[in-house]
Amino acid sequence: MDLRHLRYAVAAARNGSFSAAGHELNVRQPIISKRIRELEDELGVFLFDRATSGARLTPTGEEFVLGARRIIDAFQRLSERAKASGAGKTGRLVIGFYKSMSSGCFRVALKTFRSKFPGVEVELLEASYIELKAGVMSGTIDLAIVVGETGRTELLASLPLWSTQLVVALPEEACARRKGDHLLVGAERRAIPAQP
Repeated sequence: MDLRHLRYAVAAARNGSFSAAGHELNVRQPIISKRIRELEDELGVFLFDRATSGARLTPTGEEFVLGARRIIDAFQRLSERAKASGAGKTGRLVIGFYKSMSSGCFRVALKTFRSKFPGVEVELLEASYIELKAGVMSGTIDLAIVVGETGRTELLASLPLWSTQLVVALPEEACARRKGDHLLVGAERRAIPAQP
């Protein structure tokens, strides 16, 4: 007995005829009849009373078809969940991150991800870089959000996510005292000379 046998029996019950079931399923009627006979032989019971006017379920057949429908529906749901999981739309995702990454772009990206994929359970794990790297390598963490250049570690693949704008906060008098010529004032990007 396989899923095909169940589908044929359910279609025959729904249509009241092996011919109509064959038409619905785009299968020749003799194949429907043969598969249902195989099913009945395997079970050792008659599921249908056959007549020239069609096929009607026996009391045993009614009980069987009720269960077969549940199995077919469960299989369909299972198949849909597997496809959704394979497409990343359901499942569980463990994301490791630094404490310093818990705000800003990461928070926005996480909120967007959760709204697009509500079927994915997201578990957040705050850890050090070494713990995150070990977790990704062992498979206990699916991905880690870390600071640094792509290719920081040769053992893991990395992708750039976003660029964060950093600013320096100085007391006003520090800028006013130097008449706005502070090394960092107005600079988009400037190297800071090393102190001896």
